[in-house]
Amino acid sequence: MDIALRRLRSEDLKEVIEIEREAFAPLGVGTPFKRELNNKYSRYLVAYFHDKGSPDIQSTRNNSSEDSNSSISSLITRFRSLVLGKKSADVHLQPNIAGYLGIWFQGSEAHITEIAVRERYRGEGIGELLLIGSVRAAIQY
Repeated sequence: MDIALRRLRSEDLKEVIEIEREAFAPLGVGTPFKRELNNKYSRYLVAYFHDKGSPDIQSTRNNSSEDSNSSISSLITRFRSLVLGKKSADVHLQPNIAGYLGIWFQGSEAHITEIAVRERYRGEGIGELLLIGSVRAAIQY
């Protein structure tokens, strides 16, 4: 299994809300994710698990940046070893979304509003991958 980034979709909402509750539970946060899906001044990215053969994959790789490719490849390799190192029964029980990040665009600025990774995947580079994705999204915007 690999991990990649893509924009938040409506079918991701349940898992993203779970991650938000896990990460920010004492604060009682309630981000209006449904509303943010159609907001042209914001973008939410999710780090999700996928198989190489999946047809709708939006790869996190960018052919114009060798440094980014090596960083992302390194993160994916580290993450793959984490996932494959577990018992096969555990792999099937894993969620589809490992983390998410929110960005708001204001003029020529981009502000990260929140970033969260499931507790069991913290320390594996997923947050770093999300940050790289936020920079790319800001440049594209």
